[in-house]
Amino acid sequence: MTPYCNYCRQPRDGSSVKGPVFGRDIRIKPCANGTELKAMVVCQNPAEDPAIVIFDRTNTAAGYADIHFCPMCGRKLMERE
Repeated sequence: MTPYCNYCRQPRDGSSVKGPVFGRDIRIKPCANGTELKAMVVCQNPAEDPAIVIFDRTNTAAGYADIHFCPMCGRKLMERE
């Protein structure tokens, strides 16, 4: 059984990865006013602290927030050393 959910998965063998590691998209549901935002993903980039990145309908990053735990499963994410 893997200790990671589909939203914050990362390599299981501990090998080095170039660039960010993304899990499955977390879909953003529109409010009554609507939104241009489409999805967000948990991003674990070895050079930065873990974050949740928010994308708009054109799949352009529209914002991010640093996080310490996966918002879906609660697993503590690795912080930058």
